[in-house]
Amino acid sequence: MFNIGALFVLGKLIEVITHRAYVPLVFLISALSGSVFSLLFIPDVPSVGASGGIMGLLGFLFILGRKHKHLFPAAHQQMLIKGTIYTFLAGLLAYQVIDNPAHLGGFLAGVLLGWKLIPHRQFRIGMVVSRPLKIIGMISAGIIAIASFFTIYKMVIS
Repeated sequence: MFNIGALFVLGKLIEVITHRAYVPLVFLISALSGSVFSLLFIPDVPSVGASGGIMGLLGFLFILGRKHKHLFPAAHQQMLIKGTIYTFLAGLLAYQVIDNPAHLGGFLAGVLLGWKLIPHRQFRIGMVVSRPLKIIGMISAGIIAIASFFTIYKMVIS
């Protein structure tokens, strides 16, 4: 339940401030990055969840807030920083049940995507994005939808 709440809040915030195309793109790439980190650092431990994608959205917002402080009041910036710190601290305390490499990989992917995709200047709320980015965002949303469908289908069939 925590992940779905975080996905809704962080995704909606990114959608409102930037453009909805960023949400599935950042989530998908961050989830994949989190999975790769998980495979690299704890290859013998099965892992499942959306944490890498969620942490990527958090990393993306972190960079958005750093690049464009005028968009985030100081209290919001502090909430993002505290939320990130608390998440990593919870991971350290509950390392046996939390996939810390997935969190780290997703967060780093979100930070890198934020650094590359968010313009340094002339940024405004609800900015217009390029057609290729919109298409990539739609493709990412489609991939997430198809993967979700097959996951649910497999669970029902099993």
